[in-house]
Amino acid sequence: RRLNREKFTPVIFGLKGWGIYAEKMSAGGLEVRVCGINKYGKLLMPFLWIKSLFTISNYDRKHDIAIINSFLFQANLTGRIVARLRGIPVISSVRVMEVEKKWQMPVEKALSGLSDIITANSRALKNFLVQNKVGKPEKIEVIYNGIDTASLPSPDRNRLNAEFGFSNDNFV
Repeated sequence: RRLNREKFTPVIFGLKGWGIYAEKMSAGGLEVRVCGINKYGKLLMPFLWIKSLFTISNYDRKHDIAIINSFLFQANLTGRIVARLRGIPVISSVRVMEVEKKWQMPVEKALSGLSDIITANSRALKNFLVQNKVGKPEKIEVIYNGIDTASLPSPDRNRLNAEFGFSNDNFV
């Protein structure tokens, strides 16, 4: 949402359906496109996923995508493949590596090399990825989750200082 729109034109591709995040991004002025790979349930999902590769590739042919930044397993899979087919740099964001989804690990290992950079949201996750040979340490960057502090109420500094016994001159 905060990218300089004079330099960048972000476009969001959602693989599944329109949801709360698509709504928020669209309301914030971002272009959001939905591929609907889960439209008919799990039976047709692989075919619709393949269609999503063509949908994003066709978008690139018309609009010349500069970079793909994918987020989570299915999007990383899609983003990596489209990026390599189209010659686009790709940043894959890994947020979690769940033990119960062991089938994803071999796919991550096989395709992580297609990523130019992998971002993880903690050092522990980066270490996990390196230990499990999902990515080389020099290709994994840690970017911690952030909070939009502008949406938080400002604290009453005087009340909090008094409550905790700090002087208003203290740096807290």
